[in-house]
Amino acid sequence: MKKKILFLFLLGMFSKIFSAEYTLEELDALYNDKVITQEEYSILKKEILGSNELESGYYNLKINGKQVTNIYSVATKGERAYLNLEEFLTLLNLNNYEKKDSVYKIYLGNSLEEVVIDTKKNRVSKNGKNIPLKENWYSMEKGNLYLEKDVFQELFLSYCTVDNSTLQVSMYVNFATPEEISSILDVTADKLKNVDVQPDIVYRGKRSLFDLGYTRVQLGQSFVKNEHEKGYKSNWDGSLEYQGGLLYGEFFAGYDLKEKELRDLKLEYENIWNDHTFVINNRGSGSKREWGLAFYKDKGFTTDGSKITIKESVPIGSRAELIYMGTPIAIEDEVNGSVEFTNDMIVGDRTYQLKIYTPDGKITLKEIKTVEDYNRQNRHEIKYDFSIDENKDKKRYATKGNVFYGITDNFTLGGGYTRDIVDTENGYKYFDSNSLEVIYGEVYNGYSYTLRTAGEKTWNSFDEYSKKLDDRYKYEVMGDLRVGKYKYKLSQENYGKYYDEKRRNNFEFQYDVFDNTRLTYDIEDMKRYDKTKERSEKLGFSHDFTFKKVLLGSSAKFDLKDSNKNEYSVNAYYNGWQSMTARLENKWENSGKDYETTLNFYNNNFRGLFDVSVELGYSNIRKESVTFKVSLDIDNWLTFDSNISKNGSKEFRVGVDRVIDLKNPKVRIDSMDVSRVNVITFIDNNNNNILDSDEITIDGVEVTIGNQKLVTNKKGRGTFYNISNGLLHDLKPKIKKPSFALGDNKIKVLSNVSSTVDAYIPVKPMINLHGVIELDKILKLNEQEKEDFYSEILIEIKDEKGKTIELVSPDNTGTFDVSGLFPDSYNIEVSYVGTKYNIESLAKEMKLDYKYNEFVLGFEHKITFNVTNQSIKLTEHI
Repeated sequence: MKKKILFLFLLGMFSKIFSAEYTLEELDALYNDKVITQEEYSILKKEILGSNELESGYYNLKINGKQVTNIYSVATKGERAYLNLEEFLTLLNLNNYEKKDSVYKIYLGNSLEEVVIDTKKNRVSKNGKNIPLKENWYSMEKGNLYLEKDVFQELFLSYCTVDNSTLQVSMYVNFATPEEISSILDVTADKLKNVDVQPDIVYRGKRSLFDLGYTRVQLGQSFVKNEHEKGYKSNWDGSLEYQGGLLYGEFFAGYDLKEKELRDLKLEYENIWNDHTFVINNRGSGSKREWGLAFYKDKGFTTDGSKITIKESVPIGSRAELIYMGTPIAIEDEVNGSVEFTNDMIVGDRTYQLKIYTPDGKITLKEIKTVEDYNRQNRHEIKYDFSIDENKDKKRYATKGNVFYGITDNFTLGGGYTRDIVDTENGYKYFDSNSLEVIYGEVYNGYSYTLRTAGEKTWNSFDEYSKKLDDRYKYEVMGDLRVGKYKYKLSQENYGKYYDEKRRNNFEFQYDVFDNTRLTYDIEDMKRYDKTKERSEKLGFSHDFTFKKVLLGSSAKFDLKDSNKNEYSVNAYYNGWQSMTARLENKWENSGKDYETTLNFYNNNFRGLFDVSVELGYSNIRKESVTFKVSLDIDNWLTFDSNISKNGSKEFRVGVDRVIDLKNPKVRIDSMDVSRVNVITFIDNNNNNILDSDEITIDGVEVTIGNQKLVTNKKGRGTFYNISNGLLHDLKPKIKKPSFALGDNKIKVLSNVSSTVDAYIPVKPMINLHGVIELDKILKLNEQEKEDFYSEILIEIKDEKGKTIELVSPDNTGTFDVSGLFPDSYNIEVSYVGTKYNIESLAKEMKLDYKYNEFVLGFEHKITFNVTNQSIKLTEHI
């Protein structure tokens, strides 16, 4: 507390000093030089300009889902944001525009839509159509034009969000961007990332026939007292889980210690081909075991038409937060290697973040976009979804298969086969069906649309309880149109006489009034073969906004046919207490007659020791109208849970949850989804970053991964344990031996399977280049003249790319030294810069080699330059 008060006092004094004595330009320079932070910059700028003036800063910018830059200029005034026009044009390489005085003429896409911006006449138009403008719709900052976000979006974008809390801008353009622009952006991005930087060395986990893995032991004792019972009944539970490498995949197994039953077995090959996963399952079904196969490409969420469920695979033992608008809206603990979220705040066409806390203290983020793609594929891209599931009771195998192929970037063709198991008058039989889908979509004149037609037909000839399989078919046509903030979806499904339904028509309308404010309207008509009809009509509204560190979300769903089915919700989320987050959720159903509320406090890894969750709930729907829950995980091995209801029911559980590395049980392990990393440090004689047969290992190198540290032994080796899978870890070596150094390469470790990763760290022997200038007798120089001559010689050492590494002159004896060079090829240029002689310069490629004989303190490469009155020659001493 004292530190915080001191910081606020110093910041206040700092603010007064700067606001009184420094200009805005000087403040910008301090921020650009990283003397002050973003937060200090914002506070001090407000002091100088006043709160009603425009504030500008640098934001991260994503265009069409791709990170483009982290220094995009955005100006803000209150709740309004202004986006830099010229930076936007430059980043997209849109050169097809004219600027004259106060007028911009910009031509977009292949159709050359004309955008005219005239700041002097306060006029903005697109294709000749004027756009309504508000007051202060633009701003000029340092000669750059900033457009107010709504105007900017009307002209160029179909979607845009500006998050001032995280300094993020995400936008999708509403015109067809040429492929050349995308190519140029990719090339430019690659060049910017790799300027003067050596490529990363990434060591990956390798699949193996068998690799002994990890086991998780869970034991617990429960004490339960139900309503009207006087005492507690005790019970225990226990389980074993295993994860390790098998048959070049990842094997998972579980065993119930109390019931003495083998749980589900799974052999998984994640990302085995083009982001597809292959899984072999063996599941328990009573006293029987059933097999299953699956090959699929997961997009991270599913929808049943009304609710969206986000499901992601995470390391076992993890907790995950679902984040929206910078605030956690839900938290779930891992179950069977995944987390699943259903929440009223999860809606379509939004971007969420999944923040995953692994048991070893690592944190990773995944971005999830709930945008329906209708299985569209890019040109020559293919997507599979196959599964086979055994049913022991029916003695049959259910089969499903779909494949989607992108013929062009706009046109996708899909087909499928399904074999269902059904009960008929003559026992269990198969229904064999085929399906066909045609999907076409593109962006034209700012309109994004998708057209889809699909059909399914069963081919078997027998009847099922008087229903003819010849009539078991259905087909659908659908159109999805998105124009700016509007979305329209119209679909019709038709069914054969096998089904009760005959036709189903559906229309959906969505309007994003403002950022995070949405109106929806759905209407559905259904006709049955018995001539009955059914109609539903629903109106929806949702509004989410942040106030300081509180996210407030509200929604209402009105059933226009039956008001008793109306639903409302108001939720608040707060994450202002360091690792602690609070969640208050309120939901009304049946037009407000039924009410449910939940208040939850939870944290992740508090002080590196505790995971705590406390929940208080009330409901007039369930019998236990008031509930109180506490969950505590201490140091990732001791757990405590309690659940108390108003009706008198109480439940307490205390247990242990521990993971063991079966190769080294003494090592502390927090998760089963981890790998071991064997580090090997070696002298890279030829600078190729590979351990060759004639190169030797070197000891005494300090290596760090996260908060783990080791020093390689006499054999140049060391082992890290508990390294989380699925994350890219920086491996940071430090060498203290003289005459050795580490190269410019960044070394990383990535493993997606529980295995042992071999990470080879190249240590570079540094060479000292020792040179001597020998002057020919023909120059006839005395000692003083020689000294003057040496000072007029320049030696420049360049790498193979032409970058100057060293520029030196010989001393008064004619010698020079260049240290810190590695075994590599260099270009050496020697020039005489005096005026007395006309001596031709020397430019020559030279390769520095090192041959190891014994461990010494330094390695030297000697050269001599012979200088005459006309030329310079190089002699190397090997």
